[in-house]
Amino acid sequence: MKYTTLLLIIVLLTTAFTISCQNNRGMKSTSTGDSINWKDSAKYLSMKIEEYYNNDENDSVYQLSPIAMKLCREHGIWHYYYYTWSIMAMTYIWDNQPNVAIKEAQQMQEDALARNDKYGLSKAYVVLGEAYAAQDNPEMTHAFRNALNIFQDTDGFGSKTTIYGKYSMALNAQKKFEEMDSVLTRWGAEVAHYPLKKDQDSTSSVAHWHYEYLYWMATLYIHKKQYQKAEAAVDSASYYLDFSGRTVINQSRHEGLCFELAKCKGDFKEALASCNRKMALTPSKTSSNYMSALEKRSIAHELLGHYQDALADYREFKLLKDSVSQEETQEQLNILNKRFELNELKAEKEREQMVARQKQMILYIAIVSLLVIGLIVYIVLHRKAERRMAKLSAEKERMESELRIAHDIQTQMVPSKFPHLEGLDIYASMTPAREVGGDLFDYLLSDGKLYFCLGDVSGKGVPAALFMTQVVKLFRAIAKQKVSPAEMATRINNELSENNEQGMFVTMFIGCLDMSTRHLDFCNCGHNPPVIGEWGRSCNFLQMDPNSPIGLLPGMEFKGEEIESIKGQTLFIYSDGLNEAENLQLEQFGDDRLLNILQTTRFDSAFQVVETMKVAVNQHRNGAEPNDDLSMFCIIVD
Repeated sequence: MKYTTLLLIIVLLTTAFTISCQNNRGMKSTSTGDSINWKDSAKYLSMKIEEYYNNDENDSVYQLSPIAMKLCREHGIWHYYYYTWSIMAMTYIWDNQPNVAIKEAQQMQEDALARNDKYGLSKAYVVLGEAYAAQDNPEMTHAFRNALNIFQDTDGFGSKTTIYGKYSMALNAQKKFEEMDSVLTRWGAEVAHYPLKKDQDSTSSVAHWHYEYLYWMATLYIHKKQYQKAEAAVDSASYYLDFSGRTVINQSRHEGLCFELAKCKGDFKEALASCNRKMALTPSKTSSNYMSALEKRSIAHELLGHYQDALADYREFKLLKDSVSQEETQEQLNILNKRFELNELKAEKEREQMVARQKQMILYIAIVSLLVIGLIVYIVLHRKAERRMAKLSAEKERMESELRIAHDIQTQMVPSKFPHLEGLDIYASMTPAREVGGDLFDYLLSDGKLYFCLGDVSGKGVPAALFMTQVVKLFRAIAKQKVSPAEMATRINNELSENNEQGMFVTMFIGCLDMSTRHLDFCNCGHNPPVIGEWGRSCNFLQMDPNSPIGLLPGMEFKGEEIESIKGQTLFIYSDGLNEAENLQLEQFGDDRLLNILQTTRFDSAFQVVETMKVAVNQHRNGAEPNDDLSMFCIIVD
């Protein structure tokens, strides 16, 4: 198998080279022969990998993809580089390895961000969304939203239609119909730019784009119980389906939509008719389409009061389903039997070899006996030391286990999910330098106001983590009382400074954003100045009055400040683990580098701001261990 695969790869590369030479006849020759069009070679390899992917030949995808990606990387062919990478990552999903696909997508994301390649970043988000969908992870909608927002029209509108469809499917699965309505409105405006023209070669593709849009519009109308609009959308979709080709898969899917519409309208006879049409399309009774139609037909019969027919259909459905399961089980048994046969042959060969090895056993026994005597002496002399080492190892394992538990508890103390609000995008992240740390962030939504904070406790490790826990609990309790940020700082200070014999303190930035007026109240308590402004245009450090850190002295009155409106601006708050991050030469990341990234880069989301800064810090460290906890909080206000 290994040599067959190697031969296949050599044949593919040779074919790609031949095609490149044929496509470049007439190009200026060099001393080594005709110039090679590496782009055509990369295109050919990516098409071959896609063919393997479509035919479920996963091993071939895994083996050929790294070769194609290396060729693209060496010759700067980034479009096919990310395209091939995405196919390989998608293969992991259908190979029941979504966690591996997520890691590939995250690496692709970092690579594309470092290269500022929006096409690659879009592909990474699509893979991430598909992997999350395979795990029923609600974050899939966030991934598809990012993919759509940064999409570059390199593959044509067909690829964008795919993203729209997957995004709509994810929103439909999570019953987020308002957001789905907004996405479909945007989709419809773009589809309108591609009218169906019968004299064009791309008629089939354009018709498919229109059909996909109308399919999901009909689905949304059905959920909204707007059945007349849904029926009109289904009729229009059927028209475009004629031009895009009524394949068995497309027609079967369309009949499923007709069934849902008829059932919701109460037209149970039409629902039954759609099931019969779908079953006629798939004569193979073991196909998933046939069994799905049979199950739906049982429901239609039941709604019509045909209980005997409904029972007959359901019994047939169960028998077919059990039969398919038995066939799959038998196939697995056949595979195991083949493996057992191979194992028997292998065992026979091992028995023959054992006879030859027995002749050498006497010599080995003598050598081993000497070694055993030496080992006994060694064990006796070092037994006490080994016991001591075992005790130390157990103690170390216990401490590491406790630290892992503490890390999990601390991670749960800060929010991991962020609201999707109209005109407001929020995202935050905390990365301790050790197992546990002293950074914190939190937010609270109450009566149209967003209370939020980010802080940095003095010191590191377990003491800082315990102090951080107190701060988070106090912020949540006092924020619920709906007081100003300055009053919150004063109350938290009074609580923390009481009996604070260790002299610990926390620097904090506390804010309150009125989501209707975009008015911002804030109080900075000895913390780094946030950056505010419009990314990629004009932004700078926020000018503020100084306040002391929280927890040093009881009875202190903290001074608050306000900004009339931060509409159209972005607020970026961070701990000194960002600007004071050091590389192996002990050079800090610095305020200038931080501000330069934000001033020269346009971001589409708060998530992208935070993740971009993470990548920049890791690149600056260049292998150096983190010297401090790193926390970031970004708020984008439209």
